[in-house]
Amino acid sequence: MVSVGAGLPGQSTTEVKSTESGQVCIKDSCFSVEIAANQSQRQYGLMNREHLDPDKGMLFFFEEEGVHHFWMKNTLIPLDIIWINSSRDIVYIERNAQPCTSGYCPSFDPGKNASYVLEINGGLSDRYGINVGDKANITCITSSNLKDNFLINRTTVIYHALWKFNRLFENVL
Repeated sequence: MVSVGAGLPGQSTTEVKSTESGQVCIKDSCFSVEIAANQSQRQYGLMNREHLDPDKGMLFFFEEEGVHHFWMKNTLIPLDIIWINSSRDIVYIERNAQPCTSGYCPSFDPGKNASYVLEINGGLSDRYGINVGDKANITCITSSNLKDNFLINRTTVIYHALWKFNRLFENVL
């Protein structure tokens, strides 16, 4: 499967805000992330943002693992784009991807299958020593009704159930 993120040709550039959030930790670095879990959110991504705090980012969820292409059209800040597979292994990093400055905007092809793509400020993966092969710990928090969203079905419910189970036995022991 091939997908292009961060704004598609011919698509609206009207911002589609995510109401889901989460956290991605790699090694000792954690990022509070907005979740882009549907096609509209993935198409808009971080377009037209003038600033991104160093501890923030955007996590793109895909229903199916595949090769997902990204580009920097209408993106105003340099980004590190990190592809993560279903086992939560980092499989590719496009370091310090620069905003497009001309009519031509190349896409970044990881050449690897991924289920998630993390965008953080450009240069942070080098600063924090994040590399291909590192594990990503992904935690999702939802703040809207996502009954039909695969995000709840695949991630949040599992984390919540494990958290409740651990809390139950903390009091017993």
